[in-house]
Amino acid sequence: MEFPEPCESLLDFILRDPELDETTARVIMRQAVLAVQHCIEHGVFHNDVHAQNFLVKTNTLELKLIDFGCGQLLSADGYERKIYRGLLDYCPPEVLTESRFHAVPTNVWALGVLLYEMMNACSPTKRPTLEQMLQHEWIRNDLEKFRRSSGDSLDQ
Repeated sequence: MEFPEPCESLLDFILRDPELDETTARVIMRQAVLAVQHCIEHGVFHNDVHAQNFLVKTNTLELKLIDFGCGQLLSADGYERKIYRGLLDYCPPEVLTESRFHAVPTNVWALGVLLYEMMNACSPTKRPTLEQMLQHEWIRNDLEKFRRSSGDSLDQ
């Protein structure tokens, strides 16, 4: 029932500032990981980790994990896939492909999606073109070395 003032959901915080800097994201992410870890260490699987279930105290960036309505007691045996209650956007692949899933890997996946959401405004107009992707250093890195060793051309 706690509602710190001034605060807003992490989702609203992200949407209000889509150009979130890396330092702010790091401060928030550390707290999110610690909150989820605290739950696990106390035998609780939140089962619904996403940006709307964190409150941010806007003047201090203090984070609170909220809404334990989908929570489960931690089970070493995992959970049947039908028990997953989180948002589909945060759903790890194993929930869709396996009969059982486990709390820690599910939380790690959800936290990864959260970090992606904080660092990428998900605006389709800001996505690179395919040509820009092919010219990016990460894709082009070591291309010449690979060509020399394999004799292949990958420019197609």
